[in-house]
Amino acid sequence: MAAKFAPQDTQAQTLETLCRAAEAELRAKLRPGLEEHTYRDALICAAAWLALANLPPVSSADIRGFSAGEVSVSLGGAQSSAGKLREQAMALMAPYTNGDFAFVGVRG
Repeated sequence: MAAKFAPQDTQAQTLETLCRAAEAELRAKLRPGLEEHTYRDALICAAAWLALANLPPVSSADIRGFSAGEVSVSLGGAQSSAGKLREQAMALMAPYTNGDFAFVGVRG
């Protein structure tokens, strides 16, 4: 799916690797006990967005939006930065994850 929205000069192997890494990142955040059919479409879209976010600069000309199953995502011109793609991906998966909470630099 991400290949349809990636710049034409993006190598397929690179994009495939980024997609696999994005899927693994998202699966690691899934709440236990969920059945795959309940989150599959969102996972596909979110993994594609994360993969695209990790490519070199993404402009509004490159991505407008896409859908998979019942999940549809679109971006406006100013919102199509890598950070916004990541935010959108995490928002898609929010109903299925425990969130992004982490302790960083806690002194004891």
